Amino acid sequence: MNFPADPRSQVPVPVPRCAGVRAGFFPLVLLVLLAACAENRTPEGETAGSEGLKRRVIFNGDSAVLMHPGASTVEGFLAPRLEALPGTPVTTISWSILSGDAPSYDSRIQPIYGDGQQLDSPDYMNTYAANLKALVDAGTCPLKIVTDFAHEHGMEAFASVRMNDVHDSFVQGHLSRWKLDHREFLVSNRGLQTAIAEPAFPGSRVANLYATALDFTHQVVRDRKFEIIEEVCLRYDLDGVELDFIRHPVLFKSIFEGGTITPEQVSLMTAFIRRTRHRMDEIGRERGRPLLLAVRTPDDLELSLGIGLDLEAWMREGLVDMLILGGGYAHFSLPVAKMAQAAHAYGVPLYPCINNPGQLMDGKGTEMTRALATKWYAAGADGIYFWNLTAPWEQIRDEARWRALRKRVYACLDGIDDPEALEGKEKIYSAAEEVWFPYAFISSPGHLPASLEPGGQTRFPIVIGDDVPRLEEEGRLSGAELTLELEGTPPQLEQLAVRVNGKAPEGGRVLAPEAETDPILIAFVLPSGALDQGENLVEAGLSESSLERKLTLSKARLRLIPGEPSP
Repeated sequence: MNFPADPRSQVPVPVPRCAGVRAGFFPLVLLVLLAACAENRTPEGETAGSEGLKRRVIFNGDSAVLMHPGASTVEGFLAPRLEALPGTPVTTISWSILSGDAPSYDSRIQPIYGDGQQLDSPDYMNTYAANLKALVDAGTCPLKIVTDFAHEHGMEAFASVRMNDVHDSFVQGHLSRWKLDHREFLVSNRGLQTAIAEPAFPGSRVANLYATALDFTHQVVRDRKFEIIEEVCLRYDLDGVELDFIRHPVLFKSIFEGGTITPEQVSLMTAFIRRTRHRMDEIGRERGRPLLLAVRTPDDLELSLGIGLDLEAWMREGLVDMLILGGGYAHFSLPVAKMAQAAHAYGVPLYPCINNPGQLMDGKGTEMTRALATKWYAAGADGIYFWNLTAPWEQIRDEARWRALRKRVYACLDGIDDPEALEGKEKIYSAAEEVWFPYAFISSPGHLPASLEPGGQTRFPIVIGDDVPRLEEEGRLSGAELTLELEGTPPQLEQLAVRVNGKAPEGGRVLAPEAETDPILIAFVLPSGALDQGENLVEAGLSESSLERKLTLSKARLRLIPGEPSP
């Protein structure tokens, strides 16, 4: 294939296995070509299935599958996570290639994980290291296995590069030999962390968790990351590279110590991205097929700039092909509409991140994932990115048990690429909640928790992606239920005033906690016509004489109940 002098000067398509040019996007072209690739046809072939537009679905896999006892062979490596992906809407596998700071692929430029590490690692990491070594000794490695598997099943293969992984700050024996020998390049000289609940320095927003982060002020640190990216692009048949700035989002010592980013630091990171993009384009021209560059970043332009990442400059210069938004710690407050508008202005597609729906969503991962996808597609997202779509099956010895667990977790993938396929299915929307403290500084703030005091009232929105009035009219929704989670003394229903869009619920029930420390759940049935597509205002308050002490409203969930459409 002949590349233009500047490969960003033409409108490319998103799936290089099919189209052979780098991605920038006109959405309809993107989606038609993606559907064609999923059907193993040429881009000119017909699309199949629903008339709804289909999206790219990215599955990010960390390398924890190497903890599984059977992962020393190709078949054993694929079994826990990847073997179940063909036939799902997943179009792209983005595979993590570093464990801490050490390669978990067959690197020729740096020692792989386990070579030169400390010897007092946990048993599961010793299993990890042994399986990695066995695969490399057999002439393969996780990245090659993933790439071959993805292409065999018509999917893209990306190498996911964690830009500053700090698992080595709290996992015994995880520090690479390079970090052990070059502590002067770390943001702190603190040792292994036994607790991460306190900031590292007075005034810092950053937890001790980040003590082993590398300081990108140093050229040698930037060179170390660059050579990893260059090596995997040269040696593996990749479709792209993901630079993961969420794992972990401290790039400079000044941030760790409570300072602010300087223009010079921003320039260093932009120069790094520019250098990476240029080298990837060179490699793409040499091999006759381009490489996509994706970046996973904080929740918006301002939060990203606050850690040194000038996303707007990167997009304006055409340096990145895909923007993966957020760490998945602020699902329902993620500013997708704002960021989709910013990214699309430069022809860059946007993929919001869902984090661990199998374990972080109160057992309602499928219903909440459907709600998020519907909401995000309505806001302009081009697809969905799954981070840690996992369960702990790597360490479960009972095969029937982990297969059943995987089936339950992967159920959230059903129809996730097609907004029409999600219509009328059970969904659970949520108010924006508090973000886990180590990631609060790079995440959008939530509305809850909030105090409920006698005579007071709190207001917050729940944003719905579904066209609720239409679905109700078509009989595809039979009702809706609002559940509030409270902490404190259980109130009587008559002491609690709740309205949604100015309308009072028709009824409710109080579920008293089983233990004194358990939250109180209060469920309300909403009348037909109470909900709108978009923002819905929830108001909650207590009567003047209801309680002597305040309650805390910690969560608010809105469940859409499917109905049977009329024939």
